[in-house]
Amino acid sequence: MTVLVALLYLLLLTWLVTKTPFFTNSGLSRWQLAAIFITKAAIASFYGFYFSRGELFLTGDTWKFYSDSLPHTDMLLKNPLLFVQDLFTHGYEERGAFFYANNSYWNDLKTNLFLKTLAVINLLTFRNYYANAFVLNYVFLFGCLAVYRLFINDGWKNSKALLVFTVCLTPSFAFWYSGLHKDGLIFTSLGLLVYFAHKLRYNKLPLAQIALSIFCLLLLFGYKNFIALVFIPFAAAAIMLNRKRNIFFFYTALFILLIVADITGLFSFSHIIATKQNEFFSLEGSSQITNLPVLKASITSLGSYFPYAIDNVFFQPHIQFVTGSMQAISFVENIAVFLCILLLLARAK
Repeated sequence: MTVLVALLYLLLLTWLVTKTPFFTNSGLSRWQLAAIFITKAAIASFYGFYFSRGELFLTGDTWKFYSDSLPHTDMLLKNPLLFVQDLFTHGYEERGAFFYANNSYWNDLKTNLFLKTLAVINLLTFRNYYANAFVLNYVFLFGCLAVYRLFINDGWKNSKALLVFTVCLTPSFAFWYSGLHKDGLIFTSLGLLVYFAHKLRYNKLPLAQIALSIFCLLLLFGYKNFIALVFIPFAAAAIMLNRKRNIFFFYTALFILLIVADITGLFSFSHIIATKQNEFFSLEGSSQITNLPVLKASITSLGSYFPYAIDNVFFQPHIQFVTGSMQAISFVENIAVFLCILLLLARAK
């Protein structure tokens, strides 16, 4: 029965992918869209199977999210009002610091929100893990194709195959974002927001797209509030470009305002970032990031950290620290991604 439900959802969602206007308007054929989704669904199935074995079942998040969502599904069926109220309640004396992880309602919100999302999907899929993964990958495809359409509309039409691979099927992205994880919803929200903000430079948005943008911003705020807040100046810049305003002065004024606020203590964003790094270093996991200096709550410390941030984002893992197959795959993938970027730049008009 489990396999049958999963297969039925795979067929249904594959058909739906070929009928969704946002996908079909991307310029990709229905067969290409179906092939992309089936590939992502196959990766999602392998991901679920891989983390269902032995100790991986205990250490992986995907099956834990699924198990933790089941009581929320029961709550939804028995008491829908309590299901909604539960999202806005917490066990702390107060809601806690907005940007921090310890004893904070805002930090817990991302997990609670995702479990509520899975609880609703459970009702549709008869609590089938693999069908849940297919539904989420259908949603994640909106983010992938939003980024794809962003590049295609900006003159990259001669690089469709490379764009599809880079945006949808890069191995680490396709693998780690195929399970039951909130990161895929974060990427989808951000991808759609960037797409709509870019579109706003040239045309007014229809009411439906404005509503979807607001929903995506609220969703992004629920999962990663600091990313949502960083996005707002980007959206403002898009509006200013649309109105032929000079955004150089906008960003200069914003930069000066942030520095003054940090120095005077009105809004110490350097302290927030330093605290987030400390909280990240306290996490336990199977991989480590080495040779990173400890951030201090100052503007100069943030400035000196910038080269390390570039290295950490684009060049990890370094070849001398590759000790296993997963790290080796990541290292090779980094090289492949840079080659794809070079090819895209060479073929762009």
